[in-house]
Amino acid sequence: MQIVPVNKKILLKPIKEKTKEVKTTGGLFLAENEEFDVNRGEVIALGDKVELKLKKGDTVIYEDMGADKLGDQILVDESKILALIK
Repeated sequence: MQIVPVNKKILLKPIKEKTKEVKTTGGLFLAENEEFDVNRGEVIALGDKVELKLKKGDTVIYEDMGADKLGDQILVDESKILALIK
């Protein structure tokens, strides 16, 4: 099945970052606390009315509230793209 976004929708593949582990002197592994989580994604496809200057393969930071999860991909509105990572 191929998903083709329309209008101002953008199809992204989320980029999951590995959690850093810290080993205590007692030998326990603890996940390092992060100050905040950043949603990063790779642009897979763009709708025909997207005005942002993005292209397939770009990495972006996006807001995931209101995103539609489609298996291992997500569909977000153009307004949910917060930044382009260069």
